[in-house]
Amino acid sequence: MNFDWGNVPQWITAIVAISAVVVAAIGITVQRRLARRRAAIDFFLKTEADKQLVDAYDEFWAGIRHMGTMPIQDFCTSEKADVRKHHFAVRKYLNVHELIAVGIKDGMFDDRVCYDFWSRILIRCVEAARPVLDKIRDRPGHEATYIELESLYQKWKALEKELARLSKSRLPASR
Repeated sequence: MNFDWGNVPQWITAIVAISAVVVAAIGITVQRRLARRRAAIDFFLKTEADKQLVDAYDEFWAGIRHMGTMPIQDFCTSEKADVRKHHFAVRKYLNVHELIAVGIKDGMFDDRVCYDFWSRILIRCVEAARPVLDKIRDRPGHEATYIELESLYQKWKALEKELARLSKSRLPASR
């Protein structure tokens, strides 16, 4: 059997080209993943260091406390300045959560970094603001308001339950 050595350079060229494409694809994937992680970390650093965002967090919880003092209809529709201030403080902080949810959905933020750093606060805030969320979405034309936030909440809540279940199954049996 005779082997035709004349085709070897072409095969070597093809192998080098395919290898270059694979290396480039891996490099792009790694860089994209790092960029998404960095964007999430940068965003969360801002939420922790920016006075306006820290104040927005405090105002959110003040709004939630105020919400508990009246019917949700009044809280969401009152024209009184004090009530409106609290209502919009809740909405403002929910908007931050919605922004994170959209960033994750669109691939701008790394889901794992966001979950590790932000899941507990997002879950607590959504649960606390549930009456506001439901009341907003009950209005005609607002059915999709905070839809990404709700979707992320459902996903993270299910993951939290699964992790709790797995954690319990790994505990040693009591004697």
